[in-house]
Amino acid sequence: MSDQENPETTPENGAGKLLGSLEDHEVQMITELRVALNNIAMEVGQLEIRKARVLGSFQEVEGRIQEILSNASKRFNIPPGQTWHAMPNGEVRLGGSSPPG
Repeated sequence: MSDQENPETTPENGAGKLLGSLEDHEVQMITELRVALNNIAMEVGQLEIRKARVLGSFQEVEGRIQEILSNASKRFNIPPGQTWHAMPNGEVRLGGSSPPG
């Protein structure tokens, strides 16, 4: 068997036969990169929280729009399933596939 197939395990390193050590600048660079990686992960987490809050606001605004439109449809006695549009100028029109503009 080769050393690669059956590495020595020592109590000091617990990971097999010691081959050598990284150079100081390599250890320093890995440490710095790990810190940068952790910072990026924290920033992504913060962005996810912000995203959730923005989506919540979006849903709230969308809900308010739906509530206003629902009240308008009742006020104009528009039956469920009937196509209608609230125009940007405030007019309510029956039918059609989509409002202009």
